[in-house]
Amino acid sequence: MLLESFTETELDLLVLAEPLACVMHAYTKFPSYIHLQTAIVYGGGPIGALHLIEIGRRFPKAQRYVIEPNKQRRQLLRRIFPEIAVLSFRPENLQGDLTVVATSAPQASVDAVIKASDAGFVVLFSGINHKTKEELPLLEGIDLEAVHRNEEVRVTDRAIRLVGSSGYHESDIENSVQALLKYPHLYSRVQTGIVDALDSKKNNQYVIESMLNTPEVYEKHLKFVFRVPKQEKNLAVFPNDDLSKATVRELVLGDLSSGMVRVRILRACICQTDRRVLSGTKACCGFNRGTVLGHEGIGVVEQVGNQQQSDLIGRAVVVLPHHYVEDPLVDRGLGFLSKKLKHLGIHQNGVFATRIDVPDTCVHVIERDVEPIKIQRKVLTSVGSNSIEITEKSRQLVRRVNSNFG
Repeated sequence: MLLESFTETELDLLVLAEPLACVMHAYTKFPSYIHLQTAIVYGGGPIGALHLIEIGRRFPKAQRYVIEPNKQRRQLLRRIFPEIAVLSFRPENLQGDLTVVATSAPQASVDAVIKASDAGFVVLFSGINHKTKEELPLLEGIDLEAVHRNEEVRVTDRAIRLVGSSGYHESDIENSVQALLKYPHLYSRVQTGIVDALDSKKNNQYVIESMLNTPEVYEKHLKFVFRVPKQEKNLAVFPNDDLSKATVRELVLGDLSSGMVRVRILRACICQTDRRVLSGTKACCGFNRGTVLGHEGIGVVEQVGNQQQSDLIGRAVVVLPHHYVEDPLVDRGLGFLSKKLKHLGIHQNGVFATRIDVPDTCVHVIERDVEPIKIQRKVLTSVGSNSIEITEKSRQLVRRVNSNFG
């Protein structure tokens, strides 16, 4: 649909389309007849929060727990999810019919399997932090990172199903878009703040840099949405040479070639993958120096390299962060196994920019099939000359954004 068909609030929510699609994809691997009594999510970050919401939708009778060692994050989760048990560690006698690994900490993957109920399900959602393959955990001879990366389903000696989930199919994107438009009162709980520019500053530091690099800042929040204003100068977020920090500078785009589209970014969010790139703990991918960061974003198509695709111009799109070079595996729906897979924000320019050029296969046109439930937002504070907003949560479940950013 054309950009004008969506409200600012809807655009804020739709930036969750890709991460929510990844979460929803994991549950496509479950038998339809499964009933759960207990579900434990390891990691109370944005992805863990989306899993908690999705479990509640799919298994409404299940008692939900989240294990989050960070005190600030636990306090935030208790305000957002008063109906969920928020714990600093897993009690010895607590087992889960379903356990979900939504953290990159290696021990979490092991504990989730060991403490799953007999014949339970373990969703290995997050990649495991490592700098060498020797650091990756094995359980019963099973490489847990490989199960995640290759989307395998393995069965342990206790009949526990290890369900690997590392991405999405395009049908999952469509499902997540419609869920966001239909249930904004659920998913808006994950968005705890909005900044109105990529180059917003606080105390002479870019807000996006502090949200990428400073745990005591970003652990006070879940998803922080960056609104990207329309402007001629093309600003973008790059890592510095040693990948230790991020900075904002101009990105110069060349002529648009056939098979490419130019997207003006409207909204962008930080993913833990961006932080793993900067910390060097996403060793499997190999970051291309000088690449613009970011792979969660939505935008509007401004130009096309192939005039046969001129109908895309003016359309609101989800920017898909994975680009598959021609490979028969992709045609079979097994793109996640492709050795030719390229990541936006890692191998080629990502979405932390005013405008980017991406392959035409990396845009998914947003359509509306449902009538949304309206929610409200209100301005709370400011960063320099730019305003911050926070979602006014359904039933006032979330209080307010910390105005000091740590």
